[in-house]
Amino acid sequence: MDWARTMVLGVMAALFLGIAGFLGYQFQLCRDLQMSEDAHVQRLEQLLAEQNEQVQQLRRRLQERDAHMDKLQLEAERLRSNLETARDELARLRAARSASPAPARPATPAPATADPADRSDPALWIPSERRSQPAVQLELARTYAQLALLLHHAGQTERALGYCTKALTTVAALVADPGLGDEARLEQVRWHNNLGLMQQTLLRYDSAVEQYQLALQALEGLPEHAKTPAGQHELAGILANLAGALMEQRYFPQAQQYAQRAVTCQIAAVRQQPTVVLFRQALLQHALVAAEVGTRAQDAPFVFAIARQLAEAVPDDATGLRLAAGLCGRAIHLAIQDQQASREANLLLRRDCEDAALRYLDRAIALGYRDGQDLESHADFRYLRTRPGFRELLRKLRSSAPWPR
Repeated sequence: MDWARTMVLGVMAALFLGIAGFLGYQFQLCRDLQMSEDAHVQRLEQLLAEQNEQVQQLRRRLQERDAHMDKLQLEAERLRSNLETARDELARLRAARSASPAPARPATPAPATADPADRSDPALWIPSERRSQPAVQLELARTYAQLALLLHHAGQTERALGYCTKALTTVAALVADPGLGDEARLEQVRWHNNLGLMQQTLLRYDSAVEQYQLALQALEGLPEHAKTPAGQHELAGILANLAGALMEQRYFPQAQQYAQRAVTCQIAAVRQQPTVVLFRQALLQHALVAAEVGTRAQDAPFVFAIARQLAEAVPDDATGLRLAAGLCGRAIHLAIQDQQASREANLLLRRDCEDAALRYLDRAIALGYRDGQDLESHADFRYLRTRPGFRELLRKLRSSAPWPR
């Protein structure tokens, strides 16, 4: 019996050792699987982080692209306005020449020592006996100014600066003339502003700011004109240009002040003459400039304030309301990035921006806005596209008209 007991005990011991070995193997296997799973999870987290970084880069590129497109649109509107001004000035010059033709006289050959390049100065085209007349001097200044514009648009801005300076020098002598003083001062305003734009094109922001400030000073000498819708429009354009130059120098508080003044002045012009298309287009341009200043300054409340003012000024303009809605969306994005504002204030601002954006878009669609692709792709709407109210507006837009391609 002892040998049987010994055998049973031996079998039990072997079975126990086998079970212990098996459990140890299973424990090791589980530990290896856990380590492998942890490594896999870590790799997945790394891949997700990389994907998230790529998404953020794409968002930044889209934002830069949209900002660049807005700037191009703004520059196109400025060029169109300048070309219209050039046509008006050339027509005025032709009318003045036809009204007072030069007296006939025999042609005299130029001296043999004369430099042919000197004939490029329009002053030499005018008979010497008429050259000093104030009205002729004013038309000469306008001719210099138009030549400057043509050279600038032809890409010869350095040469254009010389003619623009000649125009300003010529009209400066006419400001004290009792018959032409106001007209000459108005030319000063316009050509200090244009000279500033040319300097800004050459990235000479200090010189540009100086010219814009000189334009404002000259406009102060025309208090009656400054009160008119045309004067408010002119003042707003100078202020917007000055804001843009200061923004490029990163003087954001000053830029915001001038940008806000530009929007306020243009709104005044629109309210006095709401049917003038040029005034309404200029308001949209100045609102874009102000929003860009606020974006660069990371000031969400400022951008939202500009959006509200724009929507209140053009409540019957689908394009203006769509722009106001986009600026609300941009303000939301800025608020999300703001780490300094209190959580309560930040959430309140985002809610107000969302509510306003949906109201403006709903009104724009009712007025005929149909560009659904814009709403689905523009960076200003990237947050709003996640909201149920925005998706409902998109469904409403799809059902109201064929989807644009």
